[in-house]
Amino acid sequence: MKIVFKDFIFLDENESKEILELRNQKYIKDNMLNRENISLENHINFINSLKTLEDRKYFAILEGNEIIGSLNFIKNKELIWGLYFKEEINPILKSCTTYLFLEYIFNKFDEKINSFVKKSNIVALNFNKNFGFKSFKEDEEIIYLKLSNKDWQNQKNSKLLKPIKRYLDKIEYQFKD
Repeated sequence: MKIVFKDFIFLDENESKEILELRNQKYIKDNMLNRENISLENHINFINSLKTLEDRKYFAILEGNEIIGSLNFIKNKELIWGLYFKEEINPILKSCTTYLFLEYIFNKFDEKINSFVKKSNIVALNFNKNFGFKSFKEDEEIIYLKLSNKDWQNQKNSKLLKPIKRYLDKIEYQFKD
């Protein structure tokens, strides 16, 4: 199996439309801060803006020729990440791509990764916690989480992630950034 993390700025027209269609899915929009449908024009403008912004990277995740999700990070005052996947994607594959992306981020930055999850999104909250994220604050709608490099190194050896690490041996992957 081959997984490619393809920077949005290198997506062709069809891939750009496919990632937009995925982002506009109701189950994804309902868990985003921006719940509005994103137009193709706004999406293309967003991708074009990424060409000049060095503080963020957005990747489409491809298995073979199929886009299965997206992972991103933004590095302003804090390092923040985000992700979404097709509903039907195997949880092991989601976990493997997330594991690889966390490795990518921690190889690039030696600081805590921040995440925020809607309280109603229990699946995403548990997913983040399975990777070692710890909540540190919440408001009426959002739970804020952090993951340090040290905690990540410890979590990689947890019983929960050991099967993922073993499965990674079967995956060939590449970052196109």
